[in-house]
Amino acid sequence: MEVKNLTSLIIEPTNTCNLRCTFCFVTEGMEREDGFMDFGLFKKVVDDSPGLEHLCMHNWGEPLLHKDIFEMFDYAHEAGVRWIVMNTNGTLLNDKMIDRILDSPLSIIRFSIDGSAENFKRVRGVELHKIEANIKKLKEKKDLKGSNLSIGVVFTVEEESAGETEAYAAYWQEVVDHVRFQPKLIQ
Repeated sequence: MEVKNLTSLIIEPTNTCNLRCTFCFVTEGMEREDGFMDFGLFKKVVDDSPGLEHLCMHNWGEPLLHKDIFEMFDYAHEAGVRWIVMNTNGTLLNDKMIDRILDSPLSIIRFSIDGSAENFKRVRGVELHKIEANIKKLKEKKDLKGSNLSIGVVFTVEEESAGETEAYAAYWQEVVDHVRFQPKLIQ
């Protein structure tokens, strides 16, 4: 039997988050300690994965909280990883972070935006308007730079927000490069 090389990998840089979303495992149910992946361990995982093409740099935590996240992107890129993807809650996006993102080899960034501003506030506990303005600023700077970064949004659909999907898609398709929907994973 032929064993194929590993080409895609999900790495959780941190399981720490600055939000406490209503449906998230970090908020309720995670039994392991909060922590940050050691950069040396990250390098070992990448080095031990020759042929790695796609690296997903998120899971339960907020990856932009990791002090070495941009060094991780650089290391993976230098190791030949073609696609580096990250989901974020967007709360840490500011001018400096936007510039760092655009100067990095990150391929795809997705922002977790759950429906309307009211639903976003209910689920995430923060106001959407600032995050939305910074996503638009990222898109504008990306276009000015001619960057290949793909910007997207992802909507975790719950029973309470299922009726918002059409308006959400219509709005965000005018702002970002791609729109995704996913079901709530935790009951």
